[in-house]
Amino acid sequence: MTDENKMPRSRGKRGAYWTAGALGAATVVWFVLSMCLGSVWRWTFLQPEYWLAVLELTVLCVALVAAAYFPRKRWQRFLLILALAAVFSFLHSFFFALLVGMLYACVLWMTGYLLCSLLARERRGQIPACLLLGMAGMLLLVCVCSLLRFGTSSDLRDVLKVLIPLELVLCRKKLAELWRRCRAAGGECSRMEFPDALLLGGILTAFLLQLGRACISLDYDSLWYGLRSDAMLAPFTGIYDRVISTGCVYVYPKAIEALALPFNIPSTYSFVYAVNLMFAACLLYLVYRIVCLFCNRRTALFSTLCCAVTPGIMNMAVTAKSDTATLLIQLILLYYALEAIQKRSGGALGMAFAAGVFSLAFKTSSFVFTPLLLLTAILVSCVRSVRIRVRDLAPLLPVLLALVLIFLRTYLLTGRIITSFFTGLQDAMGLTYQFPYAVRATVWGSAIADFFSSPQMLLGRLTRIPQFLFLPTSKELDHVIIAWPGLLFSVTWILEAGSVLFHPGRTLRRAKQEPVYGLLLLSLVLVSAVSFGCIVFLRKPDGNYFMLMYALTFLFAPQELAVRRENRYFETGLVVVPLVLCGYVMCLLSSWSWSVGLTPIRLNHYGFFNHEGENLVYYEQIGITETANYLRTECGGQARVMTVTGETPRILTLPAIADSWEDLVEWGTADLGRTPEGFSAYCSAAGITYLLIEEDYLAENAQALSVLQSLVSEGWMQTVMRENGFWLVRCGLEDAEPDAELTAMLLGIVPAASE
Repeated sequence: MTDENKMPRSRGKRGAYWTAGALGAATVVWFVLSMCLGSVWRWTFLQPEYWLAVLELTVLCVALVAAAYFPRKRWQRFLLILALAAVFSFLHSFFFALLVGMLYACVLWMTGYLLCSLLARERRGQIPACLLLGMAGMLLLVCVCSLLRFGTSSDLRDVLKVLIPLELVLCRKKLAELWRRCRAAGGECSRMEFPDALLLGGILTAFLLQLGRACISLDYDSLWYGLRSDAMLAPFTGIYDRVISTGCVYVYPKAIEALALPFNIPSTYSFVYAVNLMFAACLLYLVYRIVCLFCNRRTALFSTLCCAVTPGIMNMAVTAKSDTATLLIQLILLYYALEAIQKRSGGALGMAFAAGVFSLAFKTSSFVFTPLLLLTAILVSCVRSVRIRVRDLAPLLPVLLALVLIFLRTYLLTGRIITSFFTGLQDAMGLTYQFPYAVRATVWGSAIADFFSSPQMLLGRLTRIPQFLFLPTSKELDHVIIAWPGLLFSVTWILEAGSVLFHPGRTLRRAKQEPVYGLLLLSLVLVSAVSFGCIVFLRKPDGNYFMLMYALTFLFAPQELAVRRENRYFETGLVVVPLVLCGYVMCLLSSWSWSVGLTPIRLNHYGFFNHEGENLVYYEQIGITETANYLRTECGGQARVMTVTGETPRILTLPAIADSWEDLVEWGTADLGRTPEGFSAYCSAAGITYLLIEEDYLAENAQALSVLQSLVSEGWMQTVMRENGFWLVRCGLEDAEPDAELTAMLLGIVPAASE
C-alpha cells in the first residue's frame, strides 16, 4: 500500500481521536456538574475527607503501577505490591483482618481441592471448581455442626483450629507443588508492559479503595442482620436455633452469613467484611479468567478494571450482604458453561449446573437470574452436542445437600421453604407461616395489564430507563443510586446494543459460528430484558438487583468491540479513560452506608477496627452507657431484649440478643405489635425478658404507647433502671404490683398525633 493511500486513514484516525477526546472531556464535565454538584452526592463531594481519600488513592495507584512496571523479576513485583497493600491495610485498621480473609480463602480452596479429588478429579487443580466446592463444603460443615448443637461462632472457630492443620496435612503434596511452581515463576525475568501495569494498578487500587473504607461502612441491612449473626443466626447452638427476631422472615437463605459465622466477633466487624472482600477479589479473578478464555491478557485486564470501578458491583464488597457471593457463583457458572461449549466437556457442564444450584442458597433474586444463565448454557450446549454423563453430575452432591440444609433452616423457623417466591405453590403444598412469622401481602410491582391500560403510567415508568442509565436521582430510584453502575457501564451497554441491532446479519452469523459469542450474547440479552423489566415494573428497584447485567456487559464487550488486528478499547482510549476515572469517583462517593472517605489513619491498633469501642461511644452519645454495662455484666450479653426505640438498627448492637418493635410490626403476624395480648404472647414465646423503652419514641408512636400502657397497668413489667429518657424494664411478670414510676411515665405521654 502506498503512502498516499495511507494518509486518509491516518487523518481519519486522528479525527477519531480528537472526537473521542472531546467526548471524553464533555462526559467528565457533565458528570461532575450533574452527579457530584447537582445530586444527593454534592455534600459528600465537597467534604475534606473525600478529597484526602482521592489524594491518598492517587498516590497509591501511582505506587502500584510503578511496583508492577519497574521490577524485572516476578517475585520482586509480587513482594512490592504485597508490601503496598499491607501498609495501606495497616494504616486503615484492616491488616490482620486481611490476613484472616486470605487464610479463609486458602481454607476454602483446600476444602474444595479435597472434594474435587473425590468428585471431579480432573478439576481439582482449577481454582473456580475448588472455590465452588469449598464454599459448599464449608456451608455443609456449619450445617452439620449446628445439627450437632455445636454451631455457634465460637464453636466454629474451634472447629477451624482443628480443620486447618488437618487440611494442610492432606493437601501437603499439592501445596508443595504450588510452592515449587511459584518459585520457578517468580524467578523469571519478564518486565510487565506499561499498559498492563497500568491496568493492574488500577484494579488493585479499586479493590483497596473498598478495603480502605470497610471499617466505617456499616450500612442499615448489615447492622440489622449480617453483622449480628450471634443474635440473628446462631445465638445458642447453631443456625437452627429458634431466634427471636421476626425480621428473620425477610432474610431467607443465610449462606453468606453461615460462611462468615466463624468470624462474627463482638469486638469487631472487620473479619466479616474481610470474608466478603475475599469473595470480591475472587469475583474479579473470575472476570479475568472468563475473558482469558477467548481474548488476550490485556483485554482481560481491561474488562476486570471495568468491573472493579463499577459501584454497583464493588460497593457491595463492603457490606455483609449476599450480593457479592451470589455474583461470584453465577460467574463460576458462566466460566464452566463457556468451557463446556469450547471443549464439548460434559464435566464442565456438570460443574456449571452445580454452580447454578448453589447460587440459590445465597440470594433469592438468583431464582430469577440464574435460570436465565442455565437455560442459555443448556441451549448452546445442545447446539454444540455436549454430552453429559452421570458421573459429571457428581459435584451436585455436596451442593444439593448444602442447599437442602440451608433451606431446612428457613422451613423449621418459618414454616416456609422460602419466604419471597413461589407463594402460591407453597400454599398449594399446605405450607403456612408458623408463629410468630408472617409476610403480609405486599405488591412489589404492578400488574402488566395496568400499564397497558394506562399509557401515561407506562410512559412514566419507561422514563426510568434513561434515568437509570445516566442520572438515577429521582425518588423512585433512590435505591439505585447507592449501587449505580456508572457511565462506563451505560456507554458500553449502549454501544453493544447499537452494534448488535444495526448489524443483525453479522450478529446472527457470529452467533451461529462462534458459540462463545452466542452464549454471551444470549445471556446478556435475556438478563438485560429481565433487568430493565424490573426497573420499569417494580415499585422500588435496588441497584444491586442488576449486578449480573453489569458484569455480563463488560464480559461481552471484548467479543463485540475487539477485532483481531487491533483493539478498539485502546483506539478510543480518550473516551475510556475519563469514564474509568468517573467510575473511581462514583465508587468513592457512593456506598450503602453513605460513609465519607476512608477509614481514618491510625497506628495504634491490633490490625482491625475496634467497633465495640465505637459502639460504646454511641451508647454514651444517646445516653444508655449504664444500660449497656448492665446487659453485658449482669446478663452476660445473652439477655433477650425488645427495643421499643428509635435509632434502629444501630441500637441493636447492644450486648444482648436484641429485637426491635418495628420488625415485630412489619414482619410478625397481625396482632403481635398491635394488641397487648399479642405482644405479651410473643414475648413469652420468644423468651424476651427485658424491654428497652425510649420516651421520645413513644411520644411519636401511639400504637406502641397504647400497648405498653395496657400492660403496665397489669403489673406485667417493672423498672430495672432509668437513664436519660431510656427505661430498661423486666417484662413477663405475673401477679406483680404495677410499677408506679413506670406507670406515671407511660400514662403521662401524649402522642404527637393527638396534640
